[in-house]
Amino acid sequence: MRRNVDTLRFASLLRAAVRLSPQEVVFTHDSFKCINVDLPWFHCATSIEMKLYAFRFTQLPAKKFSALERLCLTGCTILNLVTMVTFCPRLRVLKVKADRFARDVTINSESLQELFLSVYGDTKCQSIQIMTPLLKQVKLDVLSCSDLSVSISAPNVEKLSWLLTYNALMFGFWSLHSLSLETIESYKYNDGMSSKEDEDACLHPPRCHVLSLRISTNNRFGAVLNFEREMERLPTTNFTVLELHLNVTGHVLGPLVLRLLMMHHIRTATQRLKVFLWDWSKSKCLEKCPCDEPKNWRSQSISLTHLKDVEINNFKGGDGEIDFVKMTLRWAPKLNTMTINLAHDADIGRCATNIYSISLAYPFVNCSVYQCSGGLVQQTCL
Repeated sequence: MRRNVDTLRFASLLRAAVRLSPQEVVFTHDSFKCINVDLPWFHCATSIEMKLYAFRFTQLPAKKFSALERLCLTGCTILNLVTMVTFCPRLRVLKVKADRFARDVTINSESLQELFLSVYGDTKCQSIQIMTPLLKQVKLDVLSCSDLSVSISAPNVEKLSWLLTYNALMFGFWSLHSLSLETIESYKYNDGMSSKEDEDACLHPPRCHVLSLRISTNNRFGAVLNFEREMERLPTTNFTVLELHLNVTGHVLGPLVLRLLMMHHIRTATQRLKVFLWDWSKSKCLEKCPCDEPKNWRSQSISLTHLKDVEINNFKGGDGEIDFVKMTLRWAPKLNTMTINLAHDADIGRCATNIYSISLAYPFVNCSVYQCSGGLVQQTCL
């Protein structure tokens, strides 16, 4: 039978657990009743894991958790997280959500190697500072606002997961829903590998960063975002893959992509561009729609000298999509491959004919058109 746990009963349960001197502490409860309670001193614990929704630990013990190496809190928060981290001199793994009353979240640890930090909900957080010289893996999930300041000093990070969620307008018209930066690994080895080089490739796989933007026109309201400043807040601009998830619903695509690719951090870093067109409509937008600004975007020229591969998904062959293909081929002088994956309701023959005809002017680009089923549309079949 499921029972609600009040503050006094839970505090008594914690004190009873302390008397057992556990090395591993695990508490789980699915009650959503808000409870404030003191965090007791588990002096022998090397690992503490708690899944306690709506619980808040408001008071810390006046002693260090000298043995603690792993602290994972799901649903519950520690009001004074900054002090808690300093009380754990051997802490290696920290998975927490910032308390909604915390204005400044500071993680200053000489031992921490893995950090998973969430800052969202109705939090009042204004700044996040992470100073961790040994940190190798960091995952940051933040409901961002224009006043939030983020600073990370972690020179040895190998794996990064950075997600900022917004409800804001960019370029005065488009809505930015999220910006993420992710470290991915690519494994290169042969079957039955035996060479030392192959073994080293598995032990130390090459990594790259993927910048992903989710943009739509669904929301015309919200704060106006300084997108260039958001890019400057990224912990690294050394990304090679740019993913654009666009819900443009009939609006002109070119001006948005032009503004993004003209930005210095994106233009100079991107080697591979992946575009996902969601809910694309061939219907035209209203006359004098701001999506078509600036009017001279078709004649604009930029040099994407590092761009080698382009992939467009859910392609239906509308005028805006065709313009985007032409622009990319013209702007990327070192482009090697262009892959077009058609939508399930696309006119296969017409789309493929248009794409292959355009690509004739760029003989050094390997252009391929695929049906939604994955089959290659051969030029000789058209």
